[in-house]
Amino acid sequence: MGGGGKGGGGSKEYTVGYRYFIGMHMVFCQTPDKLLKIRVGDRELVNATITGSQRGFSVNKPKLFGGEDHEGGIVGNIDIDFGEDSQTVNPYLQSKLPGNIVPAFRGVLGLVLNQTYVSAKNPYFKKWDVQVQRMPAKGWYDTKAQIGNQANPIHILYEVITENSIGEIDDASFRAAADTLYNENFGLSFLWKGGSIRRFMDEIINHIGGVLYVRPTTGKFYVKLVRDDYTISNLPVLDETNIISLESYQRRTLSDTINQITVKYIEEDTGKEASVSVQDLANIQAQGQIVEDVRNYVGIANHDLATRVAQRDIGAGSALLGKVTLKVNRDAYNLMPGDVFVLNWDILGITQMVCRVVEINYGTLDKNEITIKALEDVYALPSAVYTEVQAPYWEDPILDPTPCPVEEIYEAPYWDVKRNMDEANFDYIPDDAGYIVTLGSRPNGAAFNYELQTDDGGGYSATGKYSFAPVCSLSAAISETDTSASISIVSDMNLAESGNDKYAWIGNEAVRIDSIDLTAGTLTIGRGVLDTVPAAHSSGEMVVFAGAKWYGMDSTEYTAGQSIDAKLLPVTGKGTLDLSAAAILTKVLNSRLDRPYPPAHLQVNGVLYPDLAVGDMALDWYHRDKTQQDGSLVDDTMADVGPETGTTYSIEIRRLDTDGVLYSNTGISANNFSINYSEINYEGDIIVEVWSVLNAYDSWQKQKRGFLFLRQKPYATETDEIITTEAGEYLLMEG
Repeated sequence: MGGGGKGGGGSKEYTVGYRYFIGMHMVFCQTPDKLLKIRVGDRELVNATITGSQRGFSVNKPKLFGGEDHEGGIVGNIDIDFGEDSQTVNPYLQSKLPGNIVPAFRGVLGLVLNQTYVSAKNPYFKKWDVQVQRMPAKGWYDTKAQIGNQANPIHILYEVITENSIGEIDDASFRAAADTLYNENFGLSFLWKGGSIRRFMDEIINHIGGVLYVRPTTGKFYVKLVRDDYTISNLPVLDETNIISLESYQRRTLSDTINQITVKYIEEDTGKEASVSVQDLANIQAQGQIVEDVRNYVGIANHDLATRVAQRDIGAGSALLGKVTLKVNRDAYNLMPGDVFVLNWDILGITQMVCRVVEINYGTLDKNEITIKALEDVYALPSAVYTEVQAPYWEDPILDPTPCPVEEIYEAPYWDVKRNMDEANFDYIPDDAGYIVTLGSRPNGAAFNYELQTDDGGGYSATGKYSFAPVCSLSAAISETDTSASISIVSDMNLAESGNDKYAWIGNEAVRIDSIDLTAGTLTIGRGVLDTVPAAHSSGEMVVFAGAKWYGMDSTEYTAGQSIDAKLLPVTGKGTLDLSAAAILTKVLNSRLDRPYPPAHLQVNGVLYPDLAVGDMALDWYHRDKTQQDGSLVDDTMADVGPETGTTYSIEIRRLDTDGVLYSNTGISANNFSINYSEINYEGDIIVEVWSVLNAYDSWQKQKRGFLFLRQKPYATETDEIITTEAGEYLLMEG
């Protein structure tokens, strides 16, 4: 690489860096089912599902590390050798090591770089990682083997036990546990590098919250998950009739509990360690300090599962559980580790205390004694009754995620897109393009935000996490002209803002928020802003605050006619609302960005909302121009703005009863127009609509007026009916 300088002495070349090309053979693991990703350093080189050897796999990412001005990239051919039984010797390796000294490397996954360009200006070789997938226990219960991109933990246990000839499996208990974990979406991903099999099995059991044991009567391995899956009335009872002696009874004190759990896990997408922490706030307050325990769950691969496991562990770690050691007679012969029973013991005032077997010693044949060590089961705490005075149990303030009570979806208005996109990108938005925005209200105080997922026909995908919008409701109806509204607070109104650029949606009308008085329960509003017109609203309608701060925005550029589905998934400390539990919001794109703003303040014969018009009809309105209205929100009553060059107006008059067209006109450039009564051959209730047209696009909404129309006539008969209005007396004549 070279450079030059100025002056008559010519140019001088100098070295500023080097390109590095390398041939290399890397072996990662035993042959997997799939290769999903190849990462170099912290950058993703390949993201594809590869299920077999591919020699000459081309990669072309010259700017992976910033290009030649920085650390270069990777360009060239890579041989992906899966290590199948039929795999032949790699040609590149054989060319570098002639003769028959190169094996075929069957049974392992390897990558061979064929003099591949790997960097610039960096003399250090970056670390290469692969993300692979291999599902265990093939041929046994395959329908439940895979959970997302992870493996069912029971299938891992099954393979470890059977492949290593450790013992026989109780098929029914293993299938039942596999079903439960599958339904819980509890998949794990382990990189096992060998070592103690027993320690590895214990680690899996610790992840899933279960018990693995050998039943003495069969000699087979059984697995039992510790879950809230029992009915107390059906549990065996241990009491004075079958307990020989209660050897010990202790209850954990507050100082023995923990109130913060941090779970460390390996994030699937990055392969890096991540963590999530949950707290028992009541316990923290009671102890006056944070008592933390860190749990390493390296088989967990996503935040959602890590959060659920942390919640599971904090529930057990912060509770004041009882612990007992019992000697019982042979009535308990069928109890196994992980089983639950009911303990009644009058001397200590214990009734209906559900305990779970931690350890059991069946004794010897010559003694009628079984020793049980058990711990009070955290899932049954509310059912235990203590006759002695007990401190009340803490109620978990972190709630499960639930749907947003108020959910809205809109095609993004011109105002928001223009104000939140730089000028260069905005100018390059093509015709008929548009964006989806959503608004959601907070379901409860435990919800942080919501995840927006959208689907344009190819399945749902997350676009990001967004803030909940402040919401109130109308406590009284408002007409089209009311600028004060009485409200009832729904959620987050302490976050609501007012100002000449702050607005909210009431149905399909956007209103400017001029002031907020939460004490009095009122809003002062400007009507029909943006591309909307004033409308009447009923008591109980929601007022949802909008704008960039509250919108969930899908940054994907869609086109007119596309139908987009969206789901709002609130997030709490216990995870994200399941996709299936959220309502579907649907919006069909309709070129909202390209449409002109509608005319404002339509008057008929000088009256804004008339009940009656007689004879000739004079219409007038205010111009609007979206390109000039991006500084503050212009309401329906404000004087002319614009219009945009090329804007015209259309008028249509229809019968109210049949919707039949009585009169129409187009191409009007002024902001007023007169219609002779003779052009409307009808008397009765009519609808007058006026809208803007620009570049063949009609305005998003239309100004609409409904009233009684009467034609002027020079005579009256005895049968004519006299109509009395605020404007005077008029004759409704036959003929």
